This record gives sequence, structure tokens and C-alpha cells, in this order.
Amino acid sequence: MPYRMDGGHGEVDELMNSFGQVTLDATDAQIVALLSADARLSARAIARCVGMSPGAVSERVSRLEQRGVIIGYHVTIDPVVLGYGVHAIVGIGTEQGPLLEDMITDLTAIPEIASVSVVTGQWDLIADLWLRDNRHLLEVVTKKIYPIKGFRRCETLISLMVKAPVGGWRPPELRADSVS
Repeated sequence: MPYRMDGGHGEVDELMNSFGQVTLDATDAQIVALLSADARLSARAIARCVGMSPGAVSERVSRLEQRGVIIGYHVTIDPVVLGYGVHAIVGIGTEQGPLLEDMITDLTAIPEIASVSVVTGQWDLIADLWLRDNRHLLEVVTKKIYPIKGFRRCETLISLMVKAPVGGWRPPELRADSVS
């Protein structure tokens, strides 16, 4: 079964290559590009761009979702505009063993952490954070990251400039689990 980024498995499909990757035709690629640029585009607007009916576009989008090519639709937020002007990357060394998954779960529960990656090299994990200021960074690192079971050491890098949009990031006060 094909592996999906969300950890699930989709149906085996004739458009899978030998590595389990979905092969997109030119129209699917164009639809994905259009939705990547603006996830709010209607099927009618996409249909005009690709020369298909809105119904055919909707079917293709549904198929792309089922195959795991499209895994969600997101609002891109500018952290700096909301007062989160410090971007930090934290390399984390861990105790080797079965605690890694628990550490990832604990780290992703910290609202200031936008993403956690398992990496090779000097660090075992890389966490991407958005914070209000350096005092906020100090608080998150010392009071939220240090106490996690399996934590050994870390190195914090502060970004001087971020050039790409920040997809999927939410400030702590706007995370789904904190909005009632």
C-alpha cells in the first residue's frame, strides 16, 4: 500500500510508480499548482484555467485527496505581524532508545513549535519555533523543552531573516485546541 505523509495508507492505484509515489498527469499537476498558490480557488475557477468542467475538476481534486497528494488546505499566517518576531531553530540531542516518539509528541504539543523533524547528523531532532522575543525563547527552551524525558542537550539558532512563507504555523492563542 502507498505510504502517505499523514501515516495512513490509501488504495493501491494504477498511477503509482514502483516507489509507491503518485504520478501526476499535466492536468493534475496544474490543479495542484493552482491550489498551492490559492487554496480558496473554486472548482469553476480552476476549470477555466485547465479547460475542464467544474465537475471534472472536483473529481480530480477528490482523487488527489484520496491518494494523499493533497493532505489539507491551510491559511498562511505572518508570525511577525502577530507579534512573533523571533524565529528560532533548535537542534535537539536525545537519549538513544524508545523515547524518541514520545519526545516528538511532547515537542509538537508545545504551541510555539511549528514543526519537528527527525534528522541525521549532530542532532536527532530539529524544532522550528516562533516566539515573541528572546525572553519568550528562553522560557520555552528552559521550561518546556529541557524537562522533556529523553532530552540531553540542544543548540538554538536564531534566524535573521525568513524568506519563505510560514505554512501551517499558528500562534498559541489561535491553535485549534485553545480556541473555544
